[in-house]
Amino acid sequence: MPEIVPIDEVLTKVQHFSPLQRILLTTAGTLQSTLAAYFGSPVTVAVITQRAQGYKVYSRQVELRCQGRAVCDAYSTLTIEKANIRKAVEAKKIGIGQILEAAGLRPKFTLIVVEQSPIAFWRHYTLEVPGVTYQIQETFRKELYP
Repeated sequence: MPEIVPIDEVLTKVQHFSPLQRILLTTAGTLQSTLAAYFGSPVTVAVITQRAQGYKVYSRQVELRCQGRAVCDAYSTLTIEKANIRKAVEAKKIGIGQILEAAGLRPKFTLIVVEQSPIAFWRHYTLEVPGVTYQIQETFRKELYP
């Protein structure tokens, strides 16, 4: 499980969100598990696009899906020095957070920004371990998370 940012910093960034939205925005572990608990049903990762941007950099768009609908959209830029992590990303079978967890790596979680509009809210954060940096933006539709 990733490290959690200092609570004072987190609370300052998410103070204008609902309690459920604050939980999603500050989840430092795999979001898939948190969403599965909320919906009471498994959440899967569907890779929409994934492109190599050179030997060690990838861009990736996924949907987290539950009960046949998208419950979160995620856009990532992955910089990966570790061959085993690159291979797992290229396989497109599980979420990128789960890949680190499966490899026994505990990434540093850094919440960069949280924002919202009338219909959605989102977060931008990084997960980092030596040799791997994920930059991730996840977007949630407010209709699903009041």
